[in-house]
Amino acid sequence: MNVSGGRLVTKEIGSPGDAVPVTGGDEFAVIIGPDKKRITAEGFRVASVEPVEGELSVILQHPGTGLRAKAEYRLGKDDFYLRKAISFRNDGRLPVQILDVEVESLRFRNVRALGLGKPVYAQGRLFLGLEFPLGHNQQNDGMVTLRHLPGKTLQPGESLVTKTAVVGTASGEETAEEAFDRYIRRIAVRKPEVLTVYGNWARYDYLSDGIWPDEKMVLETVDQLAKMREAGWRRITT
Repeated sequence: MNVSGGRLVTKEIGSPGDAVPVTGGDEFAVIIGPDKKRITAEGFRVASVEPVEGELSVILQHPGTGLRAKAEYRLGKDDFYLRKAISFRNDGRLPVQILDVEVESLRFRNVRALGLGKPVYAQGRLFLGLEFPLGHNQQNDGMVTLRHLPGKTLQPGESLVTKTAVVGTASGEETAEEAFDRYIRRIAVRKPEVLTVYGNWARYDYLSDGIWPDEKMVLETVDQLAKMREAGWRRITT
């Protein structure tokens, strides 16, 4: 990512000497209603750059709409992926209707998109997507667009924060798909573990014997499970 001449541009992604070149794109764009006017990062002027360890914030101002944008880039110490989110604030005097936000808009030579809510793979090395199940992760002739659809009107002084875009890189002989799987496992709330499974089918069989579960049976089963747990049982199969 480069800031020169008051513009915000990404030139390459990855480690120095082993980076994937970005061949074009708009960095980000916002679509404003009701006439669906598309304003790219080029239409914003960089007001300030605030580097902090592991983070970079770029403040931009759009003179025509009064929109103030803050692009935030975050890279953890041991992370192999970069997170990016953009916050918009209406510093003007009139309401601004934000229909869509292209949180990321970058072009690569070789791109493969998998569809709604799924990642985009680029150059066999990168994975890109929104950290949002309904994110529109698209590509058109190599142009990757990670699109958030807020559909919100900002009154003067109001703000909006986009969903977070993520761009990750594969390491060594790892594929982009394997890197994405590693990223998902790292951020997942529930980590891989041995599951506890309980089946109570042996206690009743209303299909053949006509024995239906009742409150007494359920409470007895709960008591037995508690005793088994105290005895160290963690996986129960029937």
